[in-house]
Amino acid sequence: TNLQRKEQGETMFEMILRKLDIKYTKTRIATPRHNGKVERQHRQDSERFYKYLKMFNLEDGRKQLAKYQVKSNNYIKTCLGFKSPNQVVEQYLIFVKKSFKCNLCLTL
Repeated sequence: TNLQRKEQGETMFEMILRKLDIKYTKTRIATPRHNGKVERQHRQDSERFYKYLKMFNLEDGRKQLAKYQVKSNNYIKTCLGFKSPNQVVEQYLIFVKKSFKCNLCLTL
């Protein structure tokens, strides 16, 4: 229940991870060992997007970035078990709808 969750200090996200038997640990901000992952993502973004960016104005840049984000969220990633971020989110929403059967979740 919500009361038990609040007593434990567990968020809904953490509760779902626990139910899925996914180990979750919070890391401190600016943890050096995670810099490699961030730098890799920045390099990929640079190779796939910024290298070819020809922005004529801010609005044009925003449109190009939105298109790139849609495309980028469909790339599979090894860290996600060879799934795309969109596939992971879709599986998460299906799980939430089945597990909690709340009105809010049904609209997602």
